[in-house]
Amino acid sequence: MWSKFLFKDIPTVVSYVMHPLLMPAIGIFILFNSGTYISFLPFEFKRSVFLLVLICTLGIPLFFIPLFLYRRIILNIQMNSSQERIIPLAFTAISFFFSYYLLSSSSVPKTLQVFLLGSTICVALTLLITITWKISAHMIGLGGIVGLIISLAVFMHSNVMAYLILFIFLSGVTATSRLLLGSHTPAQVYSGFGVGFLGMFSTILFF
Repeated sequence: MWSKFLFKDIPTVVSYVMHPLLMPAIGIFILFNSGTYISFLPFEFKRSVFLLVLICTLGIPLFFIPLFLYRRIILNIQMNSSQERIIPLAFTAISFFFSYYLLSSSSVPKTLQVFLLGSTICVALTLLITITWKISAHMIGLGGIVGLIISLAVFMHSNVMAYLILFIFLSGVTATSRLLLGSHTPAQVYSGFGVGFLGMFSTILFF
């Protein structure tokens, strides 16, 4: 019983809690509490942006899951094979880009826009790689968050050490969980984190 709890139940819970679709909302939360000028935006404005991002990057992709299950595009919500993930990832990339488009068409600070652009690029990279190889989307998402945090420290001189320590720890826990569940190999986990980190950091650096 204890082995099932430690090696399956806990890793499963971690995989759901740290789902890659939650990463954009987590990133927006970090930006709004980063101690930079973004932290001083009006509460109503921040709430509107957060809800928009949550709907576009979490709500819309989840809305299509029952349809994908009904049409047998995916066999279960875990999407264990790389081929099952291609169409959902394509829909996710479109919804992420839609979120970026809405923000870039408004008076939202550019830092928020670039973060959503980086998130969209990370999903697009996940899709391209998944066509031939099953990379870890969980670790791409977490790598992107770590890339955002380090970018805040480097480019905006924000004191985000607590966030950095927390998300490096969560990255390790999530990576271990994915390995224990047999969802990925070590190479897929490590490369996922690297792709996410480089994708986000490079986007913020160049845009």
